[in-house]
Amino acid sequence: MLLELEKLLKEHVSEDLFLEIKENYDNWKSWSIFSTGIDSLSYMGILVDLEANYNLSEEKLHEINNLQDIELFLIEECKK
Repeated sequence: MLLELEKLLKEHVSEDLFLEIKENYDNWKSWSIFSTGIDSLSYMGILVDLEANYNLSEEKLHEINNLQDIELFLIEECKK
């Protein structure tokens, strides 16, 4: 899991959920966000942080459906 994604998750989900996601990341990364146990409020917080810190556009927002999408977005943004 990308370090930037870890930071985002640590800020927006409980420690227990973070550890569960980290442990199961390879299996869960393509699952829908809500299937991983992330609730809608936490998901919105993640999206707000992505917009504020990485200039998440409305177009890209609609492409984020799972943890892998977030990770790929962060990889692209960190290249810039």
